Amino acid sequence: MTRHIGFAVSALVLLTSGTAVAQDKQRACALLTVEEIAGAVGAPTERSSEHDEVISEGPWKGETQRRCNWPLGQDGRNGNVYLLVTYVRTDAQRQASTSVLDKPTDQFKAQGWAVTQKTVGNARCVVGVPPPSQKTVTVAVTCVMEARGSALSVGAVLAAATVTPEQLKALLDKAARRLS
Repeated sequence: MTRHIGFAVSALVLLTSGTAVAQDKQRACALLTVEEIAGAVGAPTERSSEHDEVISEGPWKGETQRRCNWPLGQDGRNGNVYLLVTYVRTDAQRQASTSVLDKPTDQFKAQGWAVTQKTVGNARCVVGVPPPSQKTVTVAVTCVMEARGSALSVGAVLAAATVTPEQLKALLDKAARRLS
């Protein structure tokens, strides 16, 4: 489970590399509630953890990304949900954000996962289902969209449940409405 979650985390970091400037930074965990996360994925979560990451590559290199993680079940044994928030300030960042799902899609396929892409409204989503031999994860879904000058990405890696792109898009819409 840890290896798969680590892979999904890496994929999500690639998905929404971006900026968050200290003077206009809004907490990522404040954009969604524990109840909204649990309702979307059908699994309880009691806490969230937030941190910022400095981006090491791409058009956001050297800038900071806001991130919130909600582990599902004890110590995340049932999976994790992630929200990443970045500002889109340049055309290069906007163009890069339209292709962010390509690399994780290729990585999933290389590991033998069945991968589909789906557009839900203004969000692009990737759904990855591991081969039957990998029983620690049932599904990994990530959706990305731009709203109010920010790139938002929400992803779920689940060990015992499923989630649809539509459910994650609903979370993105809620987070986007709360952006300041």
